[in-house]
Amino acid sequence: MKTGVPHVFFDKLRGKDLNLDRLLTALKGLSLERCDAYLASLPPQWSDEFAEAERMVDHIRQLKVHADAAINEVLRVLK
Repeated sequence: MKTGVPHVFFDKLRGKDLNLDRLLTALKGLSLERCDAYLASLPPQWSDEFAEAERMVDHIRQLKVHADAAINEVLRVLK
């Protein structure tokens, strides 16, 4: 939303009564070791893209650490 371009699902989800409990449980259940395993499983041919993959996995780690706040913000924005 910061770029002015709405997310692909924004219009479909805005104003709906959403229950994101399953997503919250999944985020909280994700181990930081699993995030490391995601990076370790990348094929060597992707080494040029490793920094980007690492950035994405770090974002997932931050979502896990701040899962409650992240879900609350999603729900707030979609009201």
